[in-house]
Amino acid sequence: MKKIMAGIVITSTLGLLSSFSASAVDFTSPALDFREAYMSGSKMFQTRLQISSVINDNIWFSYQNTINHGAHLAEFKSNYSEVEVAYTIPVTDKFSVIPDMVFNWGKAGTHIDPILKVSYQLQPDFSVMAGYRYYHNNYKAENIYSVEERNNSHEYDLWFNWQVTKKIFLNYNPVFLQKQNDFRFGNGKKTMWQHTVYANYKYDDRWTPYIDLSDLGRAGNGDKEYRVRIGVKYSL
Repeated sequence: MKKIMAGIVITSTLGLLSSFSASAVDFTSPALDFREAYMSGSKMFQTRLQISSVINDNIWFSYQNTINHGAHLAEFKSNYSEVEVAYTIPVTDKFSVIPDMVFNWGKAGTHIDPILKVSYQLQPDFSVMAGYRYYHNNYKAENIYSVEERNNSHEYDLWFNWQVTKKIFLNYNPVFLQKQNDFRFGNGKKTMWQHTVYANYKYDDRWTPYIDLSDLGRAGNGDKEYRVRIGVKYSL
């Protein structure tokens, strides 16, 4: 069943590329997003810079680079880059299907993650979205039996989105993760839950500061992993 789901997602996301050739490319809503994070279990600061834009009204494109700084913001331990393209397909005035694709590359290797989301607008200021993401590594690592295979995993998401006022937006995102092969998360199991609460404040048409707080289960070293991220989005 999971292989079928992954196949459906991959097939859907391939349609994203064809949209670029269907008409003239129109870029709108370009933005810069700067974010700083700290993870308690990994004892690591992390900086991310993202550039994004909406293309032809329903395609969202972004490029980001993330740098890990260690425990004291004094290191350049590793970094990775990521490109994401999402295509919103309105089915009704309230219901949308969103195929998505992430391509990530860094020192460890690359991975390609097809994603499929469905969104429903319950009220003018409240919506729910569900998503499935398949993490597909293009490299192998040693599993718990010292056998090399791909450390792929499945991710199941829910997003509860509330536009509290014209300026304040809140989001709650529970996540269920599952390893595909003989690997384990930091909790020693093949499955793990994560929870994130996000809030932003639209200061004006240009500046939108935000913060999110996460319980990420267990870090790779087995320690409890909490994360705080603070950032600001600047609309060009």
